[in-house]
Amino acid sequence: MKKYLLLLVFVMICSFIFEQATQNVYGNQNGALPGYTGSPFDTKTCSNGPTCHGGAPTPLTGLITSNIPVSGYLADSTYTVTATVSSANVVRFGFEISPQDPAGNLLGTIIITDATRTHYADVVTHKYITHLFLGTSAPSHTDVWQFNWKAPVAGTGEVTFYGAFNYSNNNQHSTGDTIHTSTLTVPENPVGINEPIVISAMNVYPNPATNQFEVHYYLQKTDMVTINLFDAKGSLLMELFNKEQNGGAQKISVKLDHKISSGIYILQLKAGEQMMMKKLVKL
Repeated sequence: MKKYLLLLVFVMICSFIFEQATQNVYGNQNGALPGYTGSPFDTKTCSNGPTCHGGAPTPLTGLITSNIPVSGYLADSTYTVTATVSSANVVRFGFEISPQDPAGNLLGTIIITDATRTHYADVVTHKYITHLFLGTSAPSHTDVWQFNWKAPVAGTGEVTFYGAFNYSNNNQHSTGDTIHTSTLTVPENPVGINEPIVISAMNVYPNPATNQFEVHYYLQKTDMVTINLFDAKGSLLMELFNKEQNGGAQKISVKLDHKISSGIYILQLKAGEQMMMKKLVKL
């Protein structure tokens, strides 16, 4: 009898340990903990925080874009910020983003626009936005999150959006995942003239793509439109489109040169003084 009691106690202890380990592994399926953006103030990402994924994060450009004009944001105006991740071998992603100054102060206001897939990582200050579980699934190997950002008061100056992104191997454990960081820095409009938003949306289908894909976007008014292709290091490879277009929904079909090898690229869409970027995976 004593033998069975000892066995029962052993099983209960093992179950408790497994449950705690499971909580550590799955505890962030509904979003990262506050302060895991990799900013100079946060320092941590999901690769080097407690009970995290291990390894060092790898910086990538172009994961965070917005419709803020090149000339800068206007105080108290609201803009759309987009995070786009893509990988041919990944079907589940996660993220956390925060607009900060070098001292870690929240700049502007994060506004949730997709409460099904995103939420605030911190319920009081709303300094961080992160994924919900429904926002992690990406069977097409590409995930996109959007939110609005209300710019801070005049005189704030430059704002940087810091983001950390989890490219999960979907093995239901914290091992084997890849963590990337990315930033978007936007200046304040020194003139204070509110330029009209020209580009209000941009998407690429399919992504990943072979030699042919489509760029979908919406123009608020007639303007010159340029689409450029950059490599992952930010070097311009080719101009894909350059033409004046009328306002409204647009769809451009692009056929890449066969010399463009498989890999990760950045598409840059420019209209007037505004610019948006999307990551493109070439199969």
